[in-house]
Amino acid sequence: MQIKPDTLVVGVDVGKNVHYARAFDYRGIELAKLIKFSNNRKEFEIFDSWMKSLMVLKGNTDTIVGLSPKGTTGLHSEIFLRSVVMNWA
Repeated sequence: MQIKPDTLVVGVDVGKNVHYARAFDYRGIELAKLIKFSNNRKEFEIFDSWMKSLMVLKGNTDTIVGLSPKGTTGLHSEIFLRSVVMNWA
């Protein structure tokens, strides 16, 4: 019920040093090619810009990001995304 027609759905495969993300609409249709980004602030900011530009391009007003569970690597990536890149609470 959280995914609506104006929601950008992003799935991130978390790796130790490199992450891969894909973006979909609410129906599961892929909206952009795969993006690869490294585990550092600059690359996370590139990822953030990629998501924001897709939102503007596709007319989305909301985003849901799902991370693959990878132990502490996934936890560190989630904490970084929440606090620095996405300004999540």
